[in-house]
Amino acid sequence: MNFIGQWILLNLITLAFAYPLSKYAFLVLQKKFSARIDARVFKFLGLNTANMSWASYLRSLFWFQLLGWLLVYGLAFFQTGAKHYSTDMAFQLASSYVTNTNWQVLAGEQFWNLPLRLFGIITQNFFSASTGLCVLLVFARCFKGKNAPLGNFWQDIWRSTIYLLLPLSLVATFFLTSQGVPQNFKNDLHIAQYDSSQGLSQSIPMGPIASEVSIKLLGNNGGSYTAANSAHPLENPTPCSHVFEMVMMMLLSVMGCFLFARIIGETRCGWYIWSTMFILLSLLTMGAYLTEPTNFLGKELRWGTMGSVMWHAITTGTSTGATSAVIDQFQPLTYGFYLFLMNIGEIAYGGIGMGVVNILFLFILSSFILSLLTGTQPRFLRNHIPISVIKWSMLYIILLPCLALILLIVMMVGWHLLRGATLPKPYMLSAAWYAVSSWFNNNGSGFSAWVPDGKLMNYISGVSMLLGRYIPITIAFVVSGIFAKELQLEADNGGFDLDTTLFCMVNVFVILIITMLAFLPLWALGPLMAQGLITAL
Repeated sequence: MNFIGQWILLNLITLAFAYPLSKYAFLVLQKKFSARIDARVFKFLGLNTANMSWASYLRSLFWFQLLGWLLVYGLAFFQTGAKHYSTDMAFQLASSYVTNTNWQVLAGEQFWNLPLRLFGIITQNFFSASTGLCVLLVFARCFKGKNAPLGNFWQDIWRSTIYLLLPLSLVATFFLTSQGVPQNFKNDLHIAQYDSSQGLSQSIPMGPIASEVSIKLLGNNGGSYTAANSAHPLENPTPCSHVFEMVMMMLLSVMGCFLFARIIGETRCGWYIWSTMFILLSLLTMGAYLTEPTNFLGKELRWGTMGSVMWHAITTGTSTGATSAVIDQFQPLTYGFYLFLMNIGEIAYGGIGMGVVNILFLFILSSFILSLLTGTQPRFLRNHIPISVIKWSMLYIILLPCLALILLIVMMVGWHLLRGATLPKPYMLSAAWYAVSSWFNNNGSGFSAWVPDGKLMNYISGVSMLLGRYIPITIAFVVSGIFAKELQLEADNGGFDLDTTLFCMVNVFVILIITMLAFLPLWALGPLMAQGLITAL
């Protein structure tokens, strides 16, 4: 089967599981599912289960995330039995895992002990994913009617973790274990090499690898215990596991499209949201495949060029960041398309929960643009869009790209002053751009030959990941509060709405144009110039 056939089949398989899963998620997250058990748990913990305002909900979310950050930092900084994490390394690690980024400078198999691995890394993989889902729930509930309840954070985080993520990860763990992925609590095995007199040995990673891989892919996290990440044969041992893991990366992001539609009572909208995401992801994936020749350098030979391109399009499009090949060994234009998948805001399909929220803000901007062109009232989901929401949406869309560009310029100027060069090389520019995009978009993947390291860069990357996570979340809650307070149903005035084919196509063009206006100069000076230099050789 050719690339297009495999790509369509893979997305159809994902859709076949995601659509019914949205029904289950709607049941356990919106209905009073096992309410007696929930009430006893919350009473035991002393948590308030009343409906919250957007400010109270956001405050609870931040406190919960802060506790998770402190837990990972403490486990990393004070751990014993593994190499020591310095203050800046622990800061970067905690910021990385609490924000769903999972950017790693240090290999887990060398620096993680079991408590850090279980209660820091794997636990935060669950909670960072469920936090993104909580943001989607609040953003969807605000459209149910004026002064509609936005829910309770403690109920949402409990239900999304216990009733959704945990059962799915258990099923995935059993399947991966059947394929040969280790699941135990043993220490790593050390096997002596042929010349044992030199003291050489090979380390075989052990431990709860299957359970870690399942939630790192389901929750769009991406960090790994093994330095080789998803290219390691014990993380991805068979062709079945390879396909299964690609489906896992897309599953909950696709489910979010239909979960949002079910909450607002407009099931048809879910198909248009998914269609927009699918078109964007397919266009950029096909572009990456067409620019990548049959080249096995830096690729996983079991999957070849086709499987590697497909995997990395999914991992950059869904904010997962789990790599199965060396990214900078792709052709420059190929990793240029991966950069675009991150810089469109990771909306194809995006991270769990946040991918749908990101694309909905772009839909609001598209509605405003169409209203200007047609002279109609801007509306979203058949409701009037307040002017304050349009302003917040524009800020949501442009703020992080501006911060990323500013940081990239600072890094390039610093590189110029330290190295004394007139212009950064195309590879250097691409590597720095990829790293900055990965931080601000909470992806976590990066070039292998150039990893920003050092005390200053560890703090900069950590702060960038925190900003890239919590600025969008804060703006999303502010807009949810505005919609919940000022929601006004609009009469049919000939305007465009979300569930039309024309609106879907306009959104694709708007998203691509906005991204190109912001990043096309970088694309020309980085991947495009690097590709020209390779072609000229």
